[in-house]
Amino acid sequence: MASVLAFWGAALSSVLAALQVIQFIRNRARLRVAAEVRLEASDAGEHAKNASIAVSITNHGWRSAQILGVVLLEGESETTFQIISSGFPVVLQPATQVEAVIQIEWLHYHHPSAVGVVDALGGRHLLSADALAGLVASAEAIPSTVRYYRRRDDPAVVVKAFQVKDATVRFKRARLSSRG
Repeated sequence: MASVLAFWGAALSSVLAALQVIQFIRNRARLRVAAEVRLEASDAGEHAKNASIAVSITNHGWRSAQILGVVLLEGESETTFQIISSGFPVVLQPATQVEAVIQIEWLHYHHPSAVGVVDALGGRHLLSADALAGLVASAEAIPSTVRYYRRRDDPAVVVKAFQVKDATVRFKRARLSSRG
């Protein structure tokens, strides 16, 4: 009888432990990110179009998550840009979706190695490599407002720039050097 009770207790505790693990895994925010190029007719004329990037964030988890903004990693310079679209930061409840709209010039100017969103805990939720390649390819087919300018104090220097409409935070990775 004692061995049957011991076996029953061990089996019950194993099942409860497995349920706790499953609940722990499911009881978090699971964010999925998708992006697409969006064209909208502008007021300037019938043929003029405003191009933008629509980044949709969906929470498939059981917990809410705070989304701070769109993150863009520039591979060559190891610079990270956090683009804070209007209406952000936002708390994304379970089973809901929110959309951030950013300028297409971010892709034209920076040639990103990754695009996604950043949450309040610093977690980055990025597009897959295939989705990023498709996004960049479709963005390159659209005209941009990125222009080349000459500096007033030194006309020999050409500057590539565009007018940024959203609040932006720039992070640059510090180069580590060995001390000898």
